[in-house]
Amino acid sequence: LRNTYLIKHFSFKTISFVDTNKTKTALLVVSKEEVLKGEEFEDFRKKNPLTLEEFKKQGVASFHIPKKNESEATDISTLTTSPNYFTRVILLKNDTEKRSALVKSIQGILSKLMSLNLNAIQVNFSNKIEDLDQRRFIISQIISSNYIPNTGDFSGLSRDKYRKSIQPTTIEELRIFEDDIFNRHDARDKFNQGILLGQAKNYTRDIANTRANVATCEFMEEEALKVVEETKQELSRTEEEDLEEKPQISMEVVKGKDLLKEKMNLFHAVGGSSESEPRLVIMKYKGNKDSENFSHCILGKGLTFDTGGVNLKPTGYLESMFLDKHGACNSLGVFRSLAKLNLKMNIICAMAVAENSIDSKSYRPSDIITSRKGYTVEIGNTDAEGRLCLVDAMTYIQDKYTPEVLIDMATLTGACMVALGSDIAGAMSNNYPLLKSVLSASEEVNESLWELPIKREHRQAVTSKCADLTNSSSSDRFGGASQAGAFLEAFVEKDTKWVHLDIAGPADSGSIGTGFGTKTILNYLINENKKGETKETTEVPLEDLKLVTKNSVLSYI
Repeated sequence: LRNTYLIKHFSFKTISFVDTNKTKTALLVVSKEEVLKGEEFEDFRKKNPLTLEEFKKQGVASFHIPKKNESEATDISTLTTSPNYFTRVILLKNDTEKRSALVKSIQGILSKLMSLNLNAIQVNFSNKIEDLDQRRFIISQIISSNYIPNTGDFSGLSRDKYRKSIQPTTIEELRIFEDDIFNRHDARDKFNQGILLGQAKNYTRDIANTRANVATCEFMEEEALKVVEETKQELSRTEEEDLEEKPQISMEVVKGKDLLKEKMNLFHAVGGSSESEPRLVIMKYKGNKDSENFSHCILGKGLTFDTGGVNLKPTGYLESMFLDKHGACNSLGVFRSLAKLNLKMNIICAMAVAENSIDSKSYRPSDIITSRKGYTVEIGNTDAEGRLCLVDAMTYIQDKYTPEVLIDMATLTGACMVALGSDIAGAMSNNYPLLKSVLSASEEVNESLWELPIKREHRQAVTSKCADLTNSSSSDRFGGASQAGAFLEAFVEKDTKWVHLDIAGPADSGSIGTGFGTKTILNYLINENKKGETKETTEVPLEDLKLVTKNSVLSYI
């Protein structure tokens, strides 16, 4: 992939097929077997450009998924009688527990490899690994595991002086050994997806972890514009002569007083106290030339910093609130990958961006504000602000674009963490088949979701005695995640299929953004794009594929 699409700070700079080896390299051998033996190992050696003596020096450690009767644990140890001989992955059944164990193993080995100042990783898949989804999963996890978080703007700063413990990974190259299975259309598609899923997660983390003094509302709009322009430029370099066949990319921004003109009073109230104007950023991807309608909208909550407003957050809860924009970062990370995945769909990715600050213009508890939909909302708590931004954004998008499916992602409630813990996101929906598709997509990429209910009691809890609704109920202190879902649900149109993902827990790991949710949504869109398509798997020359080799580095056309 061209460097313009690679992670800004800390990930692979090149991804290529192997033809030379001049750097210090670790070798990952992906196999179903306990030990590579006989013909399979000899076949592997023939593909390896190193001499046997060099090869013995290059491998670092082994890692594997535990067997069925073993406890879930990462094993980093040498595999053969020759120390540091090679590195391997043992694949077991493709179920959720084994997939989770594999992720931990890959994370463990990448952490070890990064500490050894290696320059490259080489991956060889045994021909016995015919499950393309397993290959995709491995590639995606290697990419997303080769990451050290960005914690701010490093431009003009010495990283050593900025923070000694934050150093970019030295592993700059990922090399893939070519085999017979890769020489197929469907295999190449899976390979591309694995790369893009890993990169999308890392990109989302980069933006999410950028601190609020840098990642202002203006920054978020500028980053969206940058992604839109880069996507347009990349599409202009494609070989398709018919411009109508290429996806159409555009962007719309509604900000500041224009939010009031569009009757998004709730949204404006949340961000009205900040010098950085609140804004709704809408990125549009039209990949289906046969339809003018948008099938999907991916909407993210983008609070660049959440003080809590007049209901000020206390110390211990305030410090990580630069991550309250994570849902918007998810939406941005998804959009950045759509054209590269060549999805034949029309998709909106939107960000409801604001800073919940405090001054004399701040909205107050007890205020009653009229939403774009016309519902009056009593402010029960200014720290329940994300739902206010989302519902006005949801109404505007449904009014103007009428998407068939609306998926929102938000670090919305601590109550969801109380219910499910810090590693699982809550999912609520008005359409079970849609929810089932999203849950299935999350399992395939090892991002844990769990369905939460929206019942009559939750809907009653967000009603008000003096307005249509309240953003925070004082009558019932329990069930906060489902109450927030009930509030959002009130603004979903009758014909709109909707899923709400409360990612407050898994999006934040020790005040570091994880990128949680981006892979799930991208995988869901990939699966939706596949529905109704029938493609034959055929052997084709490499030069006829969309993914071609140029100077040993893969370039995406």
